[in-house]
Parts: sequence; C-alpha cells; structure tokens
Amino acid sequence: PPRLANGWFKPPTAAPDLPFHVERSSVGQFLPVYTDYRAGGSLKVTILRKVSGDISTLKHDMSVVCDRAPIDVRPGRLEVKGDYAMRLRNWLAGLGF
Repeated sequence: PPRLANGWFKPPTAAPDLPFHVERSSVGQFLPVYTDYRAGGSLKVTILRKVSGDISTLKHDMSVVCDRAPIDVRPGRLEVKGDYAMRLRNWLAGLGF
C-alpha cells in the first residue's frame, strides 16, 4: 500500500477478516505503532497498541515479522525489543488495517 513519508497509510474501507483487530488512532488515523527508548536511550522497544481479539495469534504473527523476537504482552499493548516500527506498519497495512 502507498505510504506517506510520515508513515501514514490510507485506512481501509472494510476491516479484514482476521481473528485479531488493530484500531487506528482517532486523530490522523495512524496505525498505533510506536518506538520507545529505554535504559538511557540504549534500548529501543517497539510498541503495538489498540489491539483486540485473539492476542496469541497476533503475538505469533508479529514475532515472525520481527525476526522471531520475543513479544511481551502488556495490558493494552504488545512490546518487542528492537526497532521494528516501520516493518510492523507495512505488515499491518498489508493485512488491511
């Protein structure tokens, strides 16, 4: 899907038929993928928020996209160590979110 320089993808007209769902942000309709810098900036963590449905399936699929990196399930979000933000945005847009 076409992407703007700021990472924005056009929202789909219909939700994909998948066991999980990722809701876009209310302002700007961005995919809720964020990068957090921890441990004084030496550790990058990619965060996927606004998820619902079958989280275990989403966690498995997300791990494949993120080079089999371990995924931490936190309340309301999934976290993976490393900078996978653009890769996750491209994957989610390709799924139809």
